[in-house]
Amino acid sequence: MRQHLDRHVGLAHCLYRLDILPLCPARLRDLATHTVTPCAYFDHHPAPHSFFVTDPLGDLITSPNGIDEP
Repeated sequence: MRQHLDRHVGLAHCLYRLDILPLCPARLRDLATHTVTPCAYFDHHPAPHSFFVTDPLGDLITSPNGIDEP
């Protein structure tokens, strides 16, 4: 679905294009827990899938003592 919106602002002419990108079809399946995690990026993305991206700062923030230790 593609929408084109034309808008006149004074004498300037602006064109806005909105497009819906398909999501990546990759799924990470954990056979032990029967969970399925979909990739959150758009199809044909250049980076690794979203479920392989780590967030060390987020892990530190959510750890109980603020220390990344078991």
